[in-house]
Amino acid sequence: AVVSTQSAHYGRGKDWKLELTLELCIDKPLDVFVGIDVFARGCIGKFECHISTEKITDYGFSVALFATAWCYEQTKPDFPSFIKHNNRFWNLLQPTCSPKPLSLTQDEKYVTEFNFGFGKKAYRYG
Repeated sequence: AVVSTQSAHYGRGKDWKLELTLELCIDKPLDVFVGIDVFARGCIGKFECHISTEKITDYGFSVALFATAWCYEQTKPDFPSFIKHNNRFWNLLQPTCSPKPLSLTQDEKYVTEFNFGFGKKAYRYG
């Protein structure tokens, strides 16, 4: 289940939304993703996203981060500043963002690539 960022994102004074959501899905709270808009439109974001992730994970929910390009948007085109901001952002989130195992059937595959997105080439499937 995905909880819309419009109706159940976490923001100051919105614990009641998390409490209500927990009552509705008491059996599988990790299946609920509560959205955080990193640009802080209607929720606690930017370098305070860790406040939101702490509260959301305290309730046992999963976190969905939207607009993580905020770090880049704040520093472009200054690449060294971007790296500094990006590292600060993710380091603040690290205590509440633990890796989760991915369960796939034998016929499914998961492909991803993590990079800064700079360069002159595009790659598909790694």
